[in-house]
Amino acid sequence: GSHMMRTYTAVQKRGSVGRSIDVNRYRGYDELRHDLARMFGIEGQLEDPQTSDWKLVYVAHENAILLVGDDPWEEFVNCVQSIKILSSAEVQQMS
Repeated sequence: GSHMMRTYTAVQKRGSVGRSIDVNRYRGYDELRHDLARMFGIEGQLEDPQTSDWKLVYVAHENAILLVGDDPWEEFVNCVQSIKILSSAEVQQMS
């Protein structure tokens, strides 16, 4: 049978235990945001990037840090290496 590669992606948030998810399980960004919010106990706080205090970013090739949701889903799935849930303060420190 055809073997689908299971690729696990580390998810980190300051002050929480890191998790591992399989991004291929999700159908899109909404599902991903919803699940991560539930996992890290911040339900309803990731769904709307405009109003949220949390920013979802991911590390891609060559350590580029990109905002989750900016790229087509398939592209994201192909190049995500790890995901970070950052507070607005942490994002400001980065830029």
